[in-house]
Amino acid sequence: MWANEEGCLNYRWEYDQFHKAAKYQNDIQDKQRPDAGMKANTDERDAYAEEAKKLLDGSKPWRPTWQALGLSYDRTGLGKSSTSS
Repeated sequence: MWANEEGCLNYRWEYDQFHKAAKYQNDIQDKQRPDAGMKANTDERDAYAEEAKKLLDGSKPWRPTWQALGLSYDRTGLGKSSTSS
C-alpha cells in the first residue's frame, strides 16, 4: 500500500482529519435543524460544569467579571465634593 513509513503517517493523518471534518459537518447540520433551538447545548453545559467543579474545589479562584477583565471601579472621584459647579 504505502512504500515508506511517512506514507503511513500521512494515511493516519488523513483518516483522522476525515473523521474530524465529518463530525464537524454533522454538528453544524444538527445546529441548523428546525428543532435545534429546543435541544440543550451539551458542549456549553459540559464546559460550565467543568468550570464550576474547578471553582468549587478551589483550583480556580473566583473573581467578579469586572476584576477578571481588569476594570477598576474606584469611585472615590464621584462624590459630591468632587463635582465642579
